[in-house]
Amino acid sequence: MDEELPVKSLRTSFRIIDLLSKNGEMTYSDFTKQLDVPDSTVYDHLQSLSELEYIIKTGNEYRISFEFLLIGDRRGNNRLFAKAKSVVDEVADISGEHASLFVEENGMGRTIYTKQGANTVDFKVYDGSQSYLPFTAPGKAILSVSEDSAVEKSLDERGRHQDVGRPDHTVRTSH
Repeated sequence: MDEELPVKSLRTSFRIIDLLSKNGEMTYSDFTKQLDVPDSTVYDHLQSLSELEYIIKTGNEYRISFEFLLIGDRRGNNRLFAKAKSVVDEVADISGEHASLFVEENGMGRTIYTKQGANTVDFKVYDGSQSYLPFTAPGKAILSVSEDSAVEKSLDERGRHQDVGRPDHTVRTSH
């Protein structure tokens, strides 16, 4: 994600959205302290995102609007989700355990649907969460049926040489 973007200003807009999604409400000065761009750029992005109704300003604070619910819940338009949702629901209902639909997307794992069963242990997994493939059971399952070159790339970029975010119980091995 460090590559140059054709439209570089998008990075700032999405950083603002990401900060709001992680922090809840924030003020203009909160953004100017956390973003390495001129204050006028922060102002312009906040104004534009507000005008487009992706963020809401109340008093001095900004928050993400509920517009993202419409964007984020377009899963129903995805063929895989449409076919797999009922299966995930059935597995969770019969087993009483956590069940989820997990996919590989741009070299990372993404939970696109999860259902808690009656006896579920809370894994802190939620719809939309992202994780490194080598660090999760579903990610390891995906890697187990992937081409060797894809596995090596995932391990090199996201796991083998990085301990940041790696659960203590994940064991690193090489062939």
